[in-house]
Amino acid sequence: RLKGTELTDNINAAGITKPNNLLFKTIIFGEPCSKANSRKLVPNKKTGRIFSIKSDAGRKYVDSFLLQINNKRKIFGLCSGIPKKPIDCKVILFCVIYYATERKDLDESLVMDCLEKSGIIKNDRLIRQKHVYHFIDKFNPRSEIELFERVV
Repeated sequence: RLKGTELTDNINAAGITKPNNLLFKTIIFGEPCSKANSRKLVPNKKTGRIFSIKSDAGRKYVDSFLLQINNKRKIFGLCSGIPKKPIDCKVILFCVIYYATERKDLDESLVMDCLEKSGIIKNDRLIRQKHVYHFIDKFNPRSEIELFERVV
């Protein structure tokens, strides 16, 4: 079984060679929950109409993601690898998500939302190709995220 530390820089867990034009790379600690399976229905206070929002776990992950990115910006500044301006070209996402247990569904959509909300990428619709992998690390759940420019 492959572990994240055994992977080379340019080959991922499935043996796919990564492009050379890396735009962004980071590790975010914590488990992203599935957006589809963890929505919460709440009434609008003014109209009474029911609408769905992210679950408590989803909102906590978003807050944690933003805090970790902002801390990297503060501590490392320009050396953090975080772009000064949001990436606004078409990109390829490589994302390895390490869950604490097998119970979670593989779902990178919350990670993609966080990339946009944190200002890493201008719009998550710019992600035109995805390579997403599910591994288990019960002591250190995390998401290893890389964005490459998509050159057509």
